[in-house]
Amino acid sequence: MKDAKAKLEQVKRDKTECNKSFDADIARLEKEIADSESTYSIGDRFEHEDGSKWILVVGCGCNNHGMQGFMLVDLSNGCWYDGEHYVNNNERISQDEFNALDSMKDFTRYWDARKGERC
Repeated sequence: MKDAKAKLEQVKRDKTECNKSFDADIARLEKEIADSESTYSIGDRFEHEDGSKWILVVGCGCNNHGMQGFMLVDLSNGCWYDGEHYVNNNERISQDEFNALDSMKDFTRYWDARKGERC
C-alpha cells in the first residue's frame, strides 16, 4: 500500500511537471506566431502616396459592438484621414483588418511603434 501511494504521488508530480512543460511550449509558440504576423498598432507611422506623413492614433471610443477605434492623423496639420475605423484590438490590427479598409491602400508604413524601428 505504501509503494502504491508513493507511486501515485510520483505520477501526480510527473503529470504536473509535464503540464507545465506543455503550457510553456504553448505560450512560446503562441508568442512566436503573434510576433511573426504583420500587425499594426497605435503609434505606427505611415506615408501617404502623396508624400504626407501620418500617425495611427486611438479613436474616440468603441462602437456598439465593443470594437476599438483608430484613426490616421496628418503629422503636419492634425487632420484625420477618412474618419474613425473599428477593429477588435487597436494595439494589434491584423493585416486582414487593415486591408479591409479600402482607404488604407494609399498608405505605406515606415515606422513600427511596437518594435521601435523603421520598416
